[in-house]
Amino acid sequence: MIQRVLFALAVSLALAAPARAADELQLLINPSVTANLDERTSLRLETTHRFRPEPGADLFSARLWINRKVAQGVTASAGIERRKEGEVRETRLLQQVAYPLAGPIQARTRIEQRFRSNDTRTAWRLRQRLGASFPLSDRDNAWRFAVNAETTFVLRAGRPGAQTGLTGLRGFAGFEKKFSGLDLSLGYVRLQSVRRNAPDLVGHAPFIGLGFTL
Repeated sequence: MIQRVLFALAVSLALAAPARAADELQLLINPSVTANLDERTSLRLETTHRFRPEPGADLFSARLWINRKVAQGVTASAGIERRKEGEVRETRLLQQVAYPLAGPIQARTRIEQRFRSNDTRTAWRLRQRLGASFPLSDRDNAWRFAVNAETTFVLRAGRPGAQTGLTGLRGFAGFEKKFSGLDLSLGYVRLQSVRRNAPDLVGHAPFIGLGFTL
């Protein structure tokens, strides 16, 4: 019961509009390819393309994961990411665990080490996500309604004195379906950057996810 209440609060927080914010319409495309190495291990190449009104501020990233199922419903992952956002270049090292909580609620905990071209030291960040999906009919492999919410906490900033603590909220609501060799996801993503002593920045993005399995 407690997990369900926390999940509802997290989704509401991530999707609700703040009182003070600068809004921006974006487009988010997330293609990926997964190759199974054995029954418990897989490699995944994932890219993100986030298009903004100012083309020079667009974000492009590529991320390589190795995933290992370590228990029923539990997957541990390690990855490396390279990204370009405007004039900033960044490399990330990623460690992640995905696990069930209660009923349909799934959780994901991720630690990141960030090496940014405009920072003086390695930044550390924690990202916690809760999500769930629900079938829209009793048919096999039916479309599913999916929601998730993620909070981002900076544990160590890339520059001394820079903002730490809660710095981001991300919410998703949409529909998912598995086809032969393809996972399709369509929906809406809300991306909120929580800023100290300034209005938050909020991006509203139609989302297209294409997951291919070899």
